[in-house]
Amino acid sequence: MKTIKKFFQNEVLSYLFFGVATTLIFFVIKMITYKMTNSGLWSDIIANTVAIIFAFVTNKLWVFNTEESSKSIWSEFVQFVSSRLVLMGLSALANWYFVDKNPQIITNSFGVSKDTAVAILTIVIQFLTIVINYLVSKFFVFRNKK
Repeated sequence: MKTIKKFFQNEVLSYLFFGVATTLIFFVIKMITYKMTNSGLWSDIIANTVAIIFAFVTNKLWVFNTEESSKSIWSEFVQFVSSRLVLMGLSALANWYFVDKNPQIITNSFGVSKDTAVAILTIVIQFLTIVINYLVSKFFVFRNKK
């Protein structure tokens, strides 16, 4: 039990843990909604919306441990969502271009099905997103104002 508690006291390790959890949630919702809508764009928007809310709660409560007034919570939420909306926009654009309009770029380049191309694109984008989101959260959104 002490090992688990110590693990979550390390900011980078807890961020990675919840980042992976967020990515898994995103990935599962993305693939389910892609199967339902057959749209890279809409499945990405839906999955990102759920992932952003989950990530805010976990980052606020367990990763960066910021304890502020409700006004600060609202401010953090707006900053958090704003930063993620930029990446969500880039992700949605990539999905629109590489999945909805030009799937042959990935399918032909890697010799894979369209479903696999969606999975490959999602994994690459999520990896980049985790790194960028950590930096933005650490230095701009959840910084302890002392």
